[in-house]
Amino acid sequence: MRLFLNVLRLNEEIARSLAGRSMGVEVSAFSDPGLLEDPLRAEEEVERLRSLIKEFSLPVRFHGPFYDLYPASRDPSIQRAVEARLKQGIILARRIGASSMVVHPHYIYPGDKEDVRKSWTERCAGLLGLLIPLMEENKVDIQLENVREPRPDYLTGLVEELAHPGFGICLDTGHVHLFGADRSQEYWLDKTSPFLRAVHLNGNHGLEDEHLAFTKGDLEWGAFFSKIRELHHSCELVIEVMREEDYSESVHALAKMGIRGEI
Repeated sequence: MRLFLNVLRLNEEIARSLAGRSMGVEVSAFSDPGLLEDPLRAEEEVERLRSLIKEFSLPVRFHGPFYDLYPASRDPSIQRAVEARLKQGIILARRIGASSMVVHPHYIYPGDKEDVRKSWTERCAGLLGLLIPLMEENKVDIQLENVREPRPDYLTGLVEELAHPGFGICLDTGHVHLFGADRSQEYWLDKTSPFLRAVHLNGNHGLEDEHLAFTKGDLEWGAFFSKIRELHHSCELVIEVMREEDYSESVHALAKMGIRGEI
C-alpha cells in the first residue's frame, strides 16, 4: 500500500520528509481557481512541482479543481465551465506526472430520495463521460470522492453508470463522518471496495471538516484498518490533514498498525 500526504503547497522540507518515509504526495495546489485562471502562475507552479517531484523521486497523485464545480448542474453554461476546468485538471495532472485525478461529483441536494439520486447520477455521468477521450489520451484516471453523498451507492452507482475502467472511488473518511446516513467507516469501505482506488484519511468531531489526524475526533472505525490492509494491492492511502502535528501523529499511528510508506 502506497502512503501519500495531501499537500497544498509542496516545498523542499515537505518533499524531503516524504522521501525519507517512502511516501508520495497528493498535489492540491490546482484546486485554487485563482491559480487556474492565471496561465503564467500555473506554468510556474507546474515547473516548480516537477522539479521537486523529480529531485526527491516522489510518487505523485493529483487533486483536481472542485470549488463551485457541479457536474450534475442543469445549467448548460455551468456544465461547460465544469467540463473546461476538469479537462484543464487532466492536462495538469499529466504534466506533473500523476496518473490519477480526484474529482468531487458534488451531490448538493437535500434529503435522500431515490428518484433524485438517479437523475443526479444521469446528469453527472453525462458530463464526466465527456472527459473519457482526454483521460485516455493522457493516461489519467478519475477517482470520485464522496463529500455530501449520504450513501455509498451514490458513488458506486455513478461509477457503474459511467461503465469505464478509468473511473474509481476515493473514500474520504472525514466526509463519511459529517454527511453519511450511516457513519460507519467499515460499512462505507465494504460498499465501495469493488471500485476503491484511494482513501483520504482524516478525522473530525462530526460538526465541521477539521482535517485532523484520524486518531482524533469520534469516527466509527470498526474493522476498517484490518480490511484496508486486505486491499493493499489496489488502494492508496492519503493522509489529508492541515497541521504538521496531525501529519506526524497519523504516520506514527499507521506505523504501529504496520502501515508505512509502502507494503
